[in-house]
Amino acid sequence: DIAIEVARLCPDIPFSFVEAWPLADDDRAELARRLAELPNVTLLLPQKDMRSVYGACKILLAPSVWNEAYGRVATEAQVSGIPVVASNRGGLPEAVGPGGAILDPESPVEIWAEAVRKLWRDEDAYAALSCAARAHAERIEGSLSYKIDRWERLLADACRGRYAISS
Repeated sequence: DIAIEVARLCPDIPFSFVEAWPLADDDRAELARRLAELPNVTLLLPQKDMRSVYGACKILLAPSVWNEAYGRVATEAQVSGIPVVASNRGGLPEAVGPGGAILDPESPVEIWAEAVRKLWRDEDAYAALSCAARAHAERIEGSLSYKIDRWERLLADACRGRYAISS
C-alpha cells in the first residue's frame, strides 16, 4: 500500500513493482486493478535474476511492514550503488545502513514520497547516498567469506563447549 501511494504521489517518476512471491489469483487481480490507475507503474513478474531490474533502477523502495530477518534486496541494490528508501522494520535498517533513508511505515505516505522525490531530483544527495550504498554493500561484514568464517568459528567454539547450547 505504501509503494502504491508513493507512486500515486510521484506521477513523474517511473516505478517498477516486482512480484517477489506468488500471489493468489484474487490478490494479483486486485493489484493489477490498482496499478492500472497509475500510468507510471509497471508490474514485473518474479525474476530469477534481478540484475536487469537493478540495471534499470535508480532507487529501491522497500516499505516493508514486516520484521524482515534481513533485507537482502537492499544489499543487492546497493552493490550497484542504488540507494534504498526502506522501513525501520527488522533487519532492513542494518541492511541499508548509511546508503539510504530509513522511515517508519506508520509515517504519513507524503514523507515516503518526499524521500523518493529528493533522491530522484537532487543529484548531489543521490550521488552521496549512491557512494554510501556501494561502500556499505562492500564492507567486509557483508562478504560471504567473512560470514562463513564467523559461522565456522562459532560452531567450533560451540563444539568445544565455550557456548552453552540449550534445548
